Amino acid sequence: GLGYITIQEAINANETLNGHIIFVEEGTYYEHLTINKSITLLGENKENTIIDGNGTENCVRIKSDNVVFGDFTTRNGHFVDIRVYENVSGVLIRNNIILDSDWGIYLGLCSNNIIEENLVKHCGSGVFVESSSYNLIIMNTIVDNHYGIVLKTVPHLPEFPPPSSSNFNTIYHNNFINNDFQALDYGFGNTWNDDYPLGGNYWSDYTGSDLF
Repeated sequence: GLGYITIQEAINANETLNGHIIFVEEGTYYEHLTINKSITLLGENKENTIIDGNGTENCVRIKSDNVVFGDFTTRNGHFVDIRVYENVSGVLIRNNIILDSDWGIYLGLCSNNIIEENLVKHCGSGVFVESSSYNLIIMNTIVDNHYGIVLKTVPHLPEFPPPSSSNFNTIYHNNFINNDFQALDYGFGNTWNDDYPLGGNYWSDYTGSDLF
């Protein structure tokens, strides 16, 4: 709001301290954001506040705990639209439109984050979770991706001990619609259903009958 030319300038500014809120006006921003402070970054509205990675880098890289990122469209990220880095926790990614990337949202080696009420569309994998546990993935619409959501282990490098898988994540009240593969779960202890009457997820290819 102080006349910064780019969103990254506003993030980097000395007066932007942990806990600050940055509001971003409508527009298309060809940027690759690195959020390395515990701040809240909110778009004016998600349809018209657009971060376009231009196919050259990730749109948004979150490298700090306790970041809130909401009300944006991200698109055309190179490999990833929104990436949450290792050892990061307390991140809320909420109410965004995430389009046209290999991985829409990527969680790698991080825990206790929330992905809520996003639309993820036209990605290779809508939500890709690698060796990340205790995350909450709720009320998202994941549509027309190759893979809807993938929970797996990062590739094992011989010189390091094997990393843990993606375990004890909670995934419910999401809509999985017309993904080639709706979900792949290679972890253990992941919860795909909330107790009755709250229910689980909607699967567009589910032909059975619901119990309740």
